[in-house]
Amino acid sequence: MCLDLFTTPHRLTAEAQVRLRELASGAVTSPHDVRWERIAMAERDRLARAVLRLATSNANLQSISDYPVVYPASEVQLAIAS
Repeated sequence: MCLDLFTTPHRLTAEAQVRLRELASGAVTSPHDVRWERIAMAERDRLARAVLRLATSNANLQSISDYPVVYPASEVQLAIAS
């Protein structure tokens, strides 16, 4: 099972990532996604509902525009720094 926020203007807060990991064992999270490798079929619907509730709550999301854009250093900047 997977939740993917790559195509949205949001990312998961650190607290939301913790809460998602607590829903079922084996969760791997990042600000942009969460996935579970093995979910029992009997748990699938319960987990999907809980993930949807967490992922659609504004308290669990941060806008990507809240983060500064970081540009890679140019070769000139790298040469000056060394």
